[in-house]
Amino acid sequence: MTISDPAAPVRVVEETPAYWRVVFDYPPFNIVDATIFEGLQNLLVQMDTSPGVRVVVFESASADFYLAHFDLTGKTGNITTAVGASGLPILMDTFVRLTKSPVVSIAKIRGCVRGVSSEFVLACDMRFASRENTRLGQPEVGVGVHPGGGGTERLPHLVGRGRALEIVLGANDFDGDTAERYGYVNRALPDAELDGFVDALARRIASFDRRAIAAAKNLINQVSLPSSDRLLDAITSFETALSWPEAQQRFQALVERGLQREVDFEKRWPDVLGTLVGSSLKRVKTGMKSPEENKALVLEAFDTLFNKRDYAKAAEFWSENYIQHSAHLKPGRDGLFNLVRSQPDTLRYENALITASGDYVMLHGRFNGRSQGRALIAADIVRLEDGRLAEHWDVLQDEATQEESKSGLPMFGTTFPEPDHEPRS
Repeated sequence: MTISDPAAPVRVVEETPAYWRVVFDYPPFNIVDATIFEGLQNLLVQMDTSPGVRVVVFESASADFYLAHFDLTGKTGNITTAVGASGLPILMDTFVRLTKSPVVSIAKIRGCVRGVSSEFVLACDMRFASRENTRLGQPEVGVGVHPGGGGTERLPHLVGRGRALEIVLGANDFDGDTAERYGYVNRALPDAELDGFVDALARRIASFDRRAIAAAKNLINQVSLPSSDRLLDAITSFETALSWPEAQQRFQALVERGLQREVDFEKRWPDVLGTLVGSSLKRVKTGMKSPEENKALVLEAFDTLFNKRDYAKAAEFWSENYIQHSAHLKPGRDGLFNLVRSQPDTLRYENALITASGDYVMLHGRFNGRSQGRALIAADIVRLEDGRLAEHWDVLQDEATQEESKSGLPMFGTTFPEPDHEPRS
């Protein structure tokens, strides 16, 4: 039974009066911002006022992102400055109250868990991770700051000083198996077994007396938790670090590359931290754009020329010295523009896939509504120079119907064209 708003970013599902599941459902990435902390604060009130609950399991509605990381776009409100019920800032107050609650907290981890999200699962009493689908880490140093939500205080007790330094200063991801070996998580289980294991453990704990659970947890807390003073020092230092110029530079470089926008980059961004600032400065000095910017530029260029037919605007995207490697087009920019002029107004370009590396952008798309024949499937490679399309290679092929497809798969999207197209030439 759901006992909170089904659309809430932090949703409570009552499996039994003694066992709750809490689901993070804040698309697209489960970014940790003021909304997530508001949900967690409300949850703590529910836990405090529900004497029957004994165990809470935290999980994600997304298989790719458990809780991604701290929001870098300014939506964190006052969670590092406003004081909560414990006398600590809201961010730290949430974690401390969760740890000290008589209710047992279990993190069931799938997907990316970084920075403050790692600190959240460290504040939980137990952590169980998917062996195949866990990316866990404290990448703050690689972003120009340091952990501020308890990572540096809790990790050494769990993994030892040397491994804590490796996790924090290395600023990279750890898979489920390594996290288990280090003591970062209790266990890493095959993904297919994770739900069943955690559910069985939660139900077992929920069957025991609350007084005994609370007393045992309190005794362990007394010999294992960092002091409030140390936690306060950490978050105060973190708040200062957020204003460091080098941190601001790294934040900007990450956002420019696609953080909190591009799914693929969001999954792997710690991989680039070692070269982040150098490559960003190089782009500033040379006028180079990031791969994400290049992709956006080429898509806008294609839309301007093929769909909007704005030739004056399109000339701003295509270089005067444009080189075209094609069996279908006359040379140069005029050859391309004149071909488009010869097509009916129904011509449309649709893009399905796009990727970029350096100054090169590759696209997989479809041209519909031509003056002759069926739709064309296009694989285009574009080279950019000084922010304009300078050179182009393409491979064009008539779109196959289902009857013509030897692979049995559509060439574009998820559906085949109707079989009443004119036959191939």
